[in-house]
Amino acid sequence: MVQTRHRFYSFDDYLAYDDGTENFYELFNGELGQTVVCPWHHVL
Repeated sequence: MVQTRHRFYSFDDYLAYDDGTENFYELFNGELGQTVVCPWHHVL
């Protein structure tokens, strides 16, 4: 699977982004990266 890197030039661009999935993302140096959601037992 090929993933495209999204580049954002403002925080408003990041907030308006919707890829149609329920994935969580973080913004780092203008690039979008998918975050890893830990299972609930790691939170305890």
